[in-house]
Parts: sequence; C-alpha cells; structure tokens
Amino acid sequence: MKNSYAVVVADTDGLIRSWDSGAEKLLGHQAGAIVGQSLDVIVPDEYKEAHWAAFRALMATPATTADTGLDRGAVRLPVHCQDGSVRPLAVRLILLRDPWGSPAGAVALFSAAEPPAGADALPEL
Repeated sequence: MKNSYAVVVADTDGLIRSWDSGAEKLLGHQAGAIVGQSLDVIVPDEYKEAHWAAFRALMATPATTADTGLDRGAVRLPVHCQDGSVRPLAVRLILLRDPWGSPAGAVALFSAAEPPAGADALPEL
C-alpha cells in the first residue's frame, strides 16, 4: 500500500474535524458520517482510558511549553476500523497550536505501508 495515508484532525475536545479520502479508504468510515464524532470511534476499547488521559493532558499543555514530547517519531498504534477490525497502523501524532501557542487540536497521519527497506521497525504503543 505505497503512499496510502490517512489524515485525521481532532479539536481540543477530541472531536473529529477533518477526515480525508485516505482515512475513508484506510479506516472505512465515510467523512460525512464521522466528522463531528468523538475519537472514540477509532480508539479500541482497551486503549480508551489511556488515550483520553494522554489526550487531555496534551490539550492542557500551557502555551509557554515548547516541547510536549508528542512529535518524537512514529509508532504502531491499534486503530478500530469501520468493519469492526482493529488494525495496527503506523502513525505520527502532531499537536496543533493556535497563533498564541495554545493547543488547538491534533493531527494524526496514519499509514498501512510497510517500512522502507533498511528502516527500523516502529515501536508498538
């Protein structure tokens, strides 16, 4: 699945605000049905508590904090797809900040692609 990416944007409340065509293909949900829904739709049940604790902590990061530690590289993350399956996908999570530095949400770039030849395996989350 070369160049098969999904871009998902969530606001500070964890509501999905953008869901591109790659996300439709990779995760199965149509944008019209998922935009406005909680990230709970794609977070497997056994990960929800940890996900929300980390997400809320990140969204409470003061504007004066330059390094949140969020964008330290990619990981493999289990994602709940529309068909009911849970797939481990490569993901890079990036905190979005407003012009004054306060958290404005987050973007996740998912990929089902295999790592390039010679690349290290991604850590599991």
